[in-house]
Amino acid sequence: MEKPNNNGRLQGRTCTEEEAAALCLENPGECVVCRETYDDRDHQPRIIPCGHTYCYQCLAAIVRQGKNGFITCHCCKASHKGTCADQFPINYNIVAVMIKNKEIRRLYPALNKNQTSEGASTSGGKKESKKKEMKRRKAEMKREKKEKRDLQTHLCQYQAQLHKWEAEHLQYMHKLHAMVEENKAALFLLEQVSAKIEAQQAAGEERDEKMHDLLRRMKSVSTAQEAVKVISQVKQYREEERDWEECQEIFPDFNALNKHMQVLSERFQVPLPRKYL
Repeated sequence: MEKPNNNGRLQGRTCTEEEAAALCLENPGECVVCRETYDDRDHQPRIIPCGHTYCYQCLAAIVRQGKNGFITCHCCKASHKGTCADQFPINYNIVAVMIKNKEIRRLYPALNKNQTSEGASTSGGKKESKKKEMKRRKAEMKREKKEKRDLQTHLCQYQAQLHKWEAEHLQYMHKLHAMVEENKAALFLLEQVSAKIEAQQAAGEERDEKMHDLLRRMKSVSTAQEAVKVISQVKQYREEERDWEECQEIFPDFNALNKHMQVLSERFQVPLPRKYL
């Protein structure tokens, strides 16, 4: 088959409509991002170093999304240096195809009818696809809304349970604090009694030593004067001994003992914290 010249005609003879239709690309090219057909204005085809082509508007958006003076190809993820869409060249291969198709359609108007019909069909298909997409998105949003509402309800219930546990712990801490204070008071009384006992024990040991000393002196008495002196000391010792023996009347200290027993009995009345399930 002969190659067509720039006017869309085969060298040596005229193209038939079937041959022209075969040569004509019904869609000379569309941007892979916005799906708009390339033109010589806002959707002018621009090629980047990796070989992929975008319309001018989409390439400008890609440049704005770039970082540190580099852009990323949406098709192959290759990275290229670029800070402006204008610095990338026009894809003249696509431009040439567009010009050739335009000339072919001018020579064969019947192809324009087919293009219009198929374009309308494609447009209708896109609208139908958008409706399905919207329906699917709406269903997803409703499902997510219900899930979030259920989650909020669960969080509110859990928070209420946490507040209840906090109140129980605070109540238990107050009871423990009261127990601590009562134990401190009982312990203070017991310590006072213990200190008194230690003092009486020390005094008793001193009296024992004094008694042994008097016994030794009584054995060594040789004169009436010494005997009178020792007898006087023995009388004084006996008076002090009676005072010391009277200390037994304050033991045990029933006030301290009662406080001690009261605290011990109340210890078992404090409720234990419940087990949280």
